[in-house]
Amino acid sequence: MAIALATPFAVSIKITGRSLFFISAMLASGVGRSQHVMVALKTLNLQMPDALRTLEFCLACPDPHLEGSQIRALGAVHGPRDYTVSGELTYAVPNQAVGKYLLNVDQLKGRIGLVDRGSIPMVDKVLALQKAGAIGVIIADDGNCDEQYECGLAGSLRDGGFSKTDPHERWKDVKIPSLLVTEEEGGRLKQMMRLEKVKVPMLGEQWIERRR
Repeated sequence: MAIALATPFAVSIKITGRSLFFISAMLASGVGRSQHVMVALKTLNLQMPDALRTLEFCLACPDPHLEGSQIRALGAVHGPRDYTVSGELTYAVPNQAVGKYLLNVDQLKGRIGLVDRGSIPMVDKVLALQKAGAIGVIIADDGNCDEQYECGLAGSLRDGGFSKTDPHERWKDVKIPSLLVTEEEGGRLKQMMRLEKVKVPMLGEQWIERRR
């Protein structure tokens, strides 16, 4: 899938006419990010248990299937079951997709969004990124899943995936694939990205992608 270059973006959120904060990020003129992470979400590995999915990724390469590393990830119990989707990885801001707004909607459109697991339901994160135009979602666990994807109440391989306790109605509007990766694997993805921690009013410290 061809991914368009990102454009400079600026977000201003106003409440009762007053601007609470302003975030601006600029790309170098005429070029995209110099070090982007490409990822592919797949369900094509028939040797894996049904709940497991394939996640391929690479740094600054055109095709993660040909040149990337491969890890296993846990699929969702609900939502799309069979898919192959690839694109550039973008970290959602806020990183846990909390609140009413995502601050980097322009960057998420047409890309695969990375978001941290946290206090809000994972389906809400997926829906927020889908609304922003993301074509897939990777949720980085916060340490509650072990290497075998035993994630407690969130789900497991035996449960057929994550979000096992969610009513099907909560997922009926989800049209894009979503995967859950362990905290360690999520950290690997983040290390490949050009991230910088900044303090955002009312949100605290957030990781954003640096631009040249």
